[in-house]
Amino acid sequence: PEGGSLMSGLALTTSISRLVSENDTMKRDLQDKDTKIMSLKEKLAEIRKKNEAYMQEAQQLLDEKKTIASQANESRLDLEKEVARLREQLARSNTERDDSARHLL
Repeated sequence: PEGGSLMSGLALTTSISRLVSENDTMKRDLQDKDTKIMSLKEKLAEIRKKNEAYMQEAQQLLDEKKTIASQANESRLDLEKEVARLREQLARSNTERDDSARHLL
């Protein structure tokens, strides 16, 4: 009976030692994974921050593009009005010249 009890106690001690060892290993693995998760969360936060900055810059560039396009369109319209005014002035000048030439004849 004592031999069986001793064997049983030894098996129990071995089993407990194994469980403690496995528990320690799992704790280390869990700590490593927690550390990795924290690192990934920090990287994700940095990426999100950079993404937000890029989005703001892209919006700013888009707004600038719209402003420049609007200004260019206004300049083009002003130039077209000036060309039309100068054509009218040229037509009037030509008409006056033709009228003057007819009167001279």
